[in-house]
Amino acid sequence: MASLAIPAENSQRVGLPAIVVLRDGSSILIRAAILTDGERLQRMFYRLSPTTIYRWCFLPVPSLPRWAQTLANIANVDYQNQYAMVASYAGEIIGIARYDRNPASQEAEFGIVIEDVWQRRGLGKLLFGRLIAEARRHQVVTFTAMILGENRPALRLVSSLFDKLTIHWHSGECQVSASMDTFKPDAHTACAISWDYLRSFG
Repeated sequence: MASLAIPAENSQRVGLPAIVVLRDGSSILIRAAILTDGERLQRMFYRLSPTTIYRWCFLPVPSLPRWAQTLANIANVDYQNQYAMVASYAGEIIGIARYDRNPASQEAEFGIVIEDVWQRRGLGKLLFGRLIAEARRHQVVTFTAMILGENRPALRLVSSLFDKLTIHWHSGECQVSASMDTFKPDAHTACAISWDYLRSFG
């Protein structure tokens, strides 16, 4: 496992990691993303199906190094107006979710990518839910996202996390928005563990 050291100036902005157990019994580590996650994210990119890549990029992107680097760049955040969380299993990243906040409006745009073999197993809801909880901790008040109209799994995901969504359709894409006051925290039990404990694994 890579070092999870966070720059001192950001230490108070980063939430604790957690271990969550999926419905199938798999134990997943969810934590804040760090810059050294880049290589693992590039490897995850090459494990994504063309459909998942298309839903993420809105384009039929080929499996080329520059697109793998684009995914890796999601881990480069300032922990204040940008925040990302990753899910990992057996040392490999299997999902990442990120928000980018507009400081002037306290509105943030969210996105998520889950590796195909881990989709439809409850991981997306757990990872996205924890990221939204972090956004609330950082005073984000409104959630927004652009989703392809054909991406029904993503639409179901966001609908499951908020009591009320506003959806505007345009040219096959939909802009969704919701107040953080309508967020529905998942009742799934997760065990919070300390950074010092994680550092003990290297």
